[in-house]
Amino acid sequence: MAERAEKSARGSDGVGLITLERRAELGNPLISFDILTGDQLFVDRLTYHFVPPQVGQGFVFRTGNITGIGQDQYYIKRLIGTPRDTIEIRQPAVFRNGKPITGPMRLK
Repeated sequence: MAERAEKSARGSDGVGLITLERRAELGNPLISFDILTGDQLFVDRLTYHFVPPQVGQGFVFRTGNITGIGQDQYYIKRLIGTPRDTIEIRQPAVFRNGKPITGPMRLK
């Protein structure tokens, strides 16, 4: 389906709005970006020392001290649990503390 955008009135904050010829549906992304090998990412490493990441937030870590990974590299992941949470993988979902995780963290 070809997407045709129409210009619409500017909002009160001065931001221009665009209307697309498609509907938003629960569970389907409206927009996505490809992350390719070689892309660069800015990471705030200082905040982790003062505020731990919350469930659902993305985080970056190095694999150098993880046995069996091989070479030392950076991984970007989304946090699905915190200390004292019980995580189970039962197809087709990941469960945290006995309840299925919903939203962008569920298995496809």
